[in-house]
Amino acid sequence: MKRRCPNQPPFGMKSKPRLGERALPCPRSLWAACPASSALRDSLDTHARLQRDIAVLRAQAAKEKQLNRRVELNLEIKRLEAELTTTVEKLRIGNAQ
Repeated sequence: MKRRCPNQPPFGMKSKPRLGERALPCPRSLWAACPASSALRDSLDTHARLQRDIAVLRAQAAKEKQLNRRVELNLEIKRLEAELTTTVEKLRIGNAQ
């Protein structure tokens, strides 16, 4: 998935700023040079991956007929949810600084 600058408009939208706003320049070289933005980007990627994995496991658990397998899937979901919670806390701490 291609990463986009947060100051760029979503795909398909005009790049003109709204009334009263100015377009902010955001060269890619600044993103690469800043270790804090790299850590933030990694945390956001981890957050998205964990949410996706949890959704997949929930769908598998809903379809599963064997109780033992369903329990294993639910334990894995709980482990991923705990990891997701720690990732969210890292993001909150990173934004506070």
